Amino acid sequence: MCGVAAVTPTYVRKVVRGTQATPHSWPWQISIFQDGEHNCGGSIIANRWVITAAHCLDGTNSAYRARLRIVAGMHRLSASSGPGRVSVGVSRIFLHAAFGGETDNPLDDIALIQLQVPLVYSNTIRPICLPQRGETPAAGTTCYASGWGATRDGSEASDPLLQTDAQIASDSACSQAHGLNINDQSKYVCSVGTGRDTCDGDSGGPLHCLRSTGSWYLAGITSFGDECGSTSGGVYVEVQRYLSWIQALGLYTSLITHCGQLHG
Repeated sequence: MCGVAAVTPTYVRKVVRGTQATPHSWPWQISIFQDGEHNCGGSIIANRWVITAAHCLDGTNSAYRARLRIVAGMHRLSASSGPGRVSVGVSRIFLHAAFGGETDNPLDDIALIQLQVPLVYSNTIRPICLPQRGETPAAGTTCYASGWGATRDGSEASDPLLQTDAQIASDSACSQAHGLNINDQSKYVCSVGTGRDTCDGDSGGPLHCLRSTGSWYLAGITSFGDECGSTSGGVYVEVQRYLSWIQALGLYTSLITHCGQLHG
């Protein structure tokens, strides 16, 4: 079953000035290690597939893939081993064809990573649900973002996984805060600026939203923002806008997702 953790998350405020997540309460959260160090986050959506932000990745060729490891089942970056922690290599990378490279406001900032070997699900490693078509959090909804990113501009990655609440902003507030036009804004979900925000190293990680059924779905992928902890809030790729892309890619790669997540 997707989107259900064995350990219940602790719903507290505050990833800049963030609160340490309850260990393994976000079991779909992974770290992308590049050259032996944490680079970005991502989310497990199937046992051989991780979804992340395209700007986290520097290419798709075999030489670059060899520099990457996907680490799942981890709470602390400093724990090189431990119960439930798994590190696997990357088989293939698929960047969205319209992604134009890293800019202040990257468009179509989404990528899929195929793992060399399947993950074995456990209490520390589980997939998150993809949204259904049209499923996106309404303005005012409280969701959560998580990651090992810095706790302030210029600082190093956090050792434990952190989380923050993210109150969803209206489309108009999102456009105004980040200078997005209507067409561009439709591809994003934004959080209200509260001084609690994602930061460097959180990119690619999940914006988790809770359904009335009790399962979590991947509403967004951490993409960009202004200064860490700014009053303008964070910007996330709106995953439901890309279900057709994920599904089309799945037809080519035999991507299998969980719980009948792709509809229509």
